[in-house]
Amino acid sequence: MRYLWEIKHIIEAGFQDYYIMAFWIYNLQKPEDLNVWAFGAMSSSVVCHSLGLTKVDPLKYGLHSARFVNGRRPRFQFNISRLHYEDFIKRADEILQLNIVGGFDAPGMRESLLGQLSPFSCLDMKCERSVPDNIDDEVALYALKTPDRMNLSETYTHRMNGEPWEPTGVLALDAILAPTRGLLIYQEQVMDILRRIFRVNGIDSERIRAMIFRSLTKGETEPLADCKTVLFDNLIDGTAVADAERAWELMTSMPHAYLKAHSVSRVLLNYHYVFFEQ
Repeated sequence: MRYLWEIKHIIEAGFQDYYIMAFWIYNLQKPEDLNVWAFGAMSSSVVCHSLGLTKVDPLKYGLHSARFVNGRRPRFQFNISRLHYEDFIKRADEILQLNIVGGFDAPGMRESLLGQLSPFSCLDMKCERSVPDNIDDEVALYALKTPDRMNLSETYTHRMNGEPWEPTGVLALDAILAPTRGLLIYQEQVMDILRRIFRVNGIDSERIRAMIFRSLTKGETEPLADCKTVLFDNLIDGTAVADAERAWELMTSMPHAYLKAHSVSRVLLNYHYVFFEQ
C-alpha cells in the first residue's frame, strides 16, 4: 500500500520523470566503483528504496513517505565518493542535456538531482560491517547530538542506562514515545501524533507538521491558534480533550524535532564505510 500511495502522488504531481532520471543517473550510468549514499528525507521513500537510490528500508525503521513524497519537487540528496565527484557531475550533466526534451524544467531537474550532491571522503573506504538488528539507541543519540538538544541527550542516556521515565497516561502518546524512552525526538513522531490523535494522514500530516514548527520558530502565535482549533475539531473518536491538550503541548514543546530518516541514514553509513564524518 505504501508503494502504491507514493506512486499515486508522484504521478499526480507530475514528478515521475525525476525518479526515472535519478535511477538512470545514480544506478545505470554511474561508474562501477563510484560509491553514493542517500541522506535526508529521501530515505523515507519506498519508491527510492525499490529503485536502489537508498539503502535504508523505510518500513523497517518506521519512516514516513510524506517526508519526501509531499507534493513538492523532490530533492535527491546524496553524498558521493570524493575521488569521483567532479567526473560524475560532468557525466550527469551530459546525460541530463541529452535526455531532457523541450518544455521540461531543465534547471529544476538538475537542482533536484545534483543540487544536494556533495563529496564525502569516507565513501572512498568501504567496509560493509554487519548492521545490528536493533540500532534504535544509536539513531536517537545521533539525532540528539546537536547543541540545542544536548540536555535531551543526557536524559536519554540516563534512561538508556536504567533510569525510569513516567508515561503521559495517554495510551496513543505513550505508544509513540516508548521507542524513544518517553522523549519526543523525531519529526516522524509528530506526524504519528497527528495521525493517531487528530485524524491527519499522508501529505497533510507533513504540511501541518511543517507549519507548526515554522510558526514556533518564528514566534507566530496566530497560525498556531488557528491550527489548534482545526485539529481539535477533528479528534479521533473517543479522544478526550485533555488527552488532545497533552498531545498538542508535546508537539509544540519540540520546535527542533529531528528528521529520523536522516538520522537512520547517517547511522547506517557508519556500518558500510570505514569511518563516519559529519
